[in-house]
Amino acid sequence: MLGDPLLDPATPSDLPGFLNVLGQGNIRFAGESSDRSTVWSSNPTFTKPSWATKVLTPAMLVPVASLATATGWSVDLGVNLLHPSAPRAADEIQHAASAFGTSLHTVEIGNEPEIYDLIYGYPLSFPSYVNELDSYVSAIDAVDPAARIGGADNYLDGWLADLRAASSSGINQFKDFNFHFYPYADCNGLNIPSGTLLSASSFAAEARIISETRAVAAARGWVLRFDELNSISCGNSSPVVHTYASALWAVHALLQAARGGVAMVNVEVNPHDCTTYTPICVPDPINHPGTIQRMPISYAMQLVSALRGGVFLHSSITSGTQLTGRQSAYALHLLDGRSAVVVDNSSSAAMTNFSIATALPQKVVEIRTMEGDGTAVQLQGTTTSLIDDLTPTSSLTSGLTIPAYTTTVFYLSPA
Repeated sequence: MLGDPLLDPATPSDLPGFLNVLGQGNIRFAGESSDRSTVWSSNPTFTKPSWATKVLTPAMLVPVASLATATGWSVDLGVNLLHPSAPRAADEIQHAASAFGTSLHTVEIGNEPEIYDLIYGYPLSFPSYVNELDSYVSAIDAVDPAARIGGADNYLDGWLADLRAASSSGINQFKDFNFHFYPYADCNGLNIPSGTLLSASSFAAEARIISETRAVAAARGWVLRFDELNSISCGNSSPVVHTYASALWAVHALLQAARGGVAMVNVEVNPHDCTTYTPICVPDPINHPGTIQRMPISYAMQLVSALRGGVFLHSSITSGTQLTGRQSAYALHLLDGRSAVVVDNSSSAAMTNFSIATALPQKVVEIRTMEGDGTAVQLQGTTTSLIDDLTPTSSLTSGLTIPAYTTTVFYLSPA
């Protein structure tokens, strides 16, 4: 959240180093709290309304701007729609544009407005949303005509048909089509086991949402984003959200999104609760507010970020072990000229007699694996000038085994 000391690179903080491990990316400040209990004001004598627990001020933008400059990361900023005030939102964006400059990527108006009634008991119809959105966009245009508007930041798919068909001054300005994805929810105390998170139906749920949202984005010429994604929505009562299972799930979820046409993914973070789905957290915010602990899902993010810019190639998967839908394989041609084959085995059985076949002769020059137990995760790699040559009719090696609950990345170069 804005104002968190973790965000200030001028103070001892592990965050810039972690972001640099992932490469250039995007950090989003939005979510339920930005609607429920956060209010913006640039007036020093402002009186906080009764519903607000935090007041955002221009001074809180400065450390984030420094963080963006230090890491090369861009910033998305959400404004409060639940407690509507278009002038206040415009004032916030005017200050943000001044502080962030070109680092300000997207303005997001409201968070999951289609379920305001479920979360807050405040029903918001789609026509009412459009009216509010139009007033916000008009006010923001007046202070920052270059602002990039993203929306509608929905979690459920009930508004997809409306968004595809609607025409309004606000919706017509959407550039990014933002959607949220979690395969499961434990908001009411449900306990989601690891086998459920890593099931074929879990992977199929993402495939369905990608297909539905991609159709809307394509029809409107919008860039499809999952600007909020993680394993289990709410993420407070299921131990699986902070175990190694979440890392295995994330490898597949991130690569399936990328292959399906999702241009950007923001993984949800809750840095002040190490028992949630968060990739990083602060175990001791009082004595060491800038010291982070990496959680399992962060290693999946690191593994996938190393494939940035790759172009997906046709791939299929076969094994001597019966496939259960919990194994996946992805092939990419990378920016450095190499290719990568990612094998995610989220099942309890090893994949035996695994092989890689290529159309042109290739050699494996590096293998990286992700494996773990409980909350411990390791990324390991071996580099060699030549592990094996591949020809169009030969496999990597006979009897290759991909162990249960591991992700393996094979890097190949022309032989």
